[in-house]
Amino acid sequence: MNYILMDLEWNDTYCKKLKGFVNEIVEIGAVKLDESFNEIDRFSQIVRSALTKNLSSRFKELTGITNEQMQNGIPFAEALDKYKKWVGEDTVTLTWSNSDLHTLYHNCVDFIGDPKAAEIGRYVDLQKYFQYELSLIGKNQKNQISLANAAILFGIDFESETLHRALDDSYISAAILRKCYVKEHFEKFIIDTSNSEFYERMMYKVRYINDISDPSINKEQLNINCPKCDCKANRTSAWRLRKPWFHSSFFCENCGLKFKAAIALKKFYDRVEVKKRVFEPSSRPSSQRKSIPTEKIKKSAVKTK
Repeated sequence: MNYILMDLEWNDTYCKKLKGFVNEIVEIGAVKLDESFNEIDRFSQIVRSALTKNLSSRFKELTGITNEQMQNGIPFAEALDKYKKWVGEDTVTLTWSNSDLHTLYHNCVDFIGDPKAAEIGRYVDLQKYFQYELSLIGKNQKNQISLANAAILFGIDFESETLHRALDDSYISAAILRKCYVKEHFEKFIIDTSNSEFYERMMYKVRYINDISDPSINKEQLNINCPKCDCKANRTSAWRLRKPWFHSSFFCENCGLKFKAAIALKKFYDRVEVKKRVFEPSSRPSSQRKSIPTEKIKKSAVKTK
């Protein structure tokens, strides 16, 4: 099995057809490694824009790619086909975060008209895997770590001016893979991009539910327990939305407590996560009312697919 470290560079370009700006791929770069992580080949291709003759100033400054170089490139469909033939069989492709795949997918839809063209076989999000390995040694990263900072953590030498070129970024990714690879861990991160759910799941936008009758909600998730005796309470008023929270009044038949509570429902591709807040009984305005301590705050998730 070979490993492909791929990187894309894209230009923010206005598209009249879509009536908005799109990230149009201008360069594809990749490094191919064998099972021992030795480099066996490399790929670099400039893509000619279908939307503009002039790259943005910011893109040119970051990458050093000129308008002339871009115009001498080849069309995106031809570049992607050339790249896939170069990749070959029995490979796993890695990118630093899945943002490259988001852009690849949209370019395949917008410029080829075929979302399946974005399938690249087995795939690993190297950034996600890298941060997993860091967590195992107690270096949890709450925020996503950049490619440059990951290289610095591992003492990998690179020139700052070479960042933001597809092939150079691929070299840095390859160096990081060599440093953090653990076979048993790595294999758990491999995903098949030809799976019908892969891009559907990746492109799904997480959102808060604003309709209490949304069919993806499990009605049991709307249950509220009494903060005093922990018995299930009865709702005594309609849900009122104060984004993203739904508020209502409750009464506990077991202990006679009247109180107010709120829930927030977050919709993911295959589940709904619910956060609950129970407010202390009070005659004061809700803006001055304190919520019950954190041990009384409930959180649950129910799969929807």
